[in-house]
Amino acid sequence: MGTVTGKGQVACVEGQTEMKPDKIYIQMLGNFSMVYQGKQIQLGKWLSAKMIHLLLLLICSREEGVSREELIRRLYDADETDNQASNSLRAMIFRLRRSIQESGLPEGEYISTKGGRYTWTNQPLETELDVETFQKLVKAAFEEVDPKLRADLLKTACRFYGGDFMPDMVSDEWVGKTSWRYRELYMRSLRELSRQLKKQKRYEELLKECERVLANYPLEEWQRMKMECLISMKRYREAAAYYEALEQEARQTCSPFMSGELKEKYLKAKHMIQYESADLDQIQADLAREPEQKGAVSCEYLEFADIYRYLNRVFAREGITSQLLLLTLADENGVAPESSTELESARSAVEYAIRKTLTRSDLCTRYGNNQYLVLLSSPELRNGKKVQNSMRKYYEEASRNAQIQLKCEQSAVKLEDK
Repeated sequence: MGTVTGKGQVACVEGQTEMKPDKIYIQMLGNFSMVYQGKQIQLGKWLSAKMIHLLLLLICSREEGVSREELIRRLYDADETDNQASNSLRAMIFRLRRSIQESGLPEGEYISTKGGRYTWTNQPLETELDVETFQKLVKAAFEEVDPKLRADLLKTACRFYGGDFMPDMVSDEWVGKTSWRYRELYMRSLRELSRQLKKQKRYEELLKECERVLANYPLEEWQRMKMECLISMKRYREAAAYYEALEQEARQTCSPFMSGELKEKYLKAKHMIQYESADLDQIQADLAREPEQKGAVSCEYLEFADIYRYLNRVFAREGITSQLLLLTLADENGVAPESSTELESARSAVEYAIRKTLTRSDLCTRYGNNQYLVLLSSPELRNGKKVQNSMRKYYEEASRNAQIQLKCEQSAVKLEDK
């Protein structure tokens, strides 16, 4: 695993804690680092993941320590004999002690052994853990009754949280559970902070907190909160642009469609834009703004229906022909996939085929669980067989389940009477 440094993360510890010369500051949130007198402690180039795990267990257990049996259970596989594990553990303890001695820390017994238990001692230096400081900050915030002070303390606690607990070791059961516990505490603090800042109408501060959490956890809960902040501050164009960027990203990554709650905030922002004063150039710029994308323009069915009816009238007047393509996902017997996982995978393959085959002048929407509608207006794509063959080719290229087939049906759009 190499040298334990955590570059770029020490600022989290240093920026929030008054550094004392007789303390070791240990960061575990977001990364792992040990800081003494403002400098990172180097514990050797060949410190293995298992040795770091051992160090974590000792540090987190504090004065209680960890028994030899517990360390063996957590660090070694069940198929290793007790003698093998015991000898390996003793060797690791020896190497860890030597690494600490060579790191530049003052001489002392940092790891003690007594009664079959190993303990990380506070002699000769006291140890401060960022996870403990974070918990203390959260506790103080929730105990505060004054709303403004409560919000300020919560903001301090949330800013102190540097990221998931030991993210490079999250596959370990103990680390994974510990990481989840601290993240839940962080999210609980954020929700209470959001509630307080909204009540106090401190939307600018709340927006900054949303952007911070979204940088690490792009969850819809905080996307909605960011939209709400922008709308509350009457920054309607920013809110609408933010939603459109999210929607575009979802299409490109074949993510699920945006939720109704998020769409509702977007529509509110779009509705409020019309009450803002703007010149013709600004209006044209807003209308022309379109994210870069490949493939057909995707929209929800009701929007598709409105655009279809409008274009039908235009095409009838201009004498333009167009094609309507229906894409259906089903097995060889025509039965739609029942497994949500299989269906989601097949949808992703269809959307990949749409991006590879169609152009931005075409329009598509999802119709039900296993169907898509496409309005082909590109002259080069009105050749039905060519389009269908291309769609099937790219679908099969991306599909993970040969049992789910893509059926294509195409017919000319029936134009309205002029």
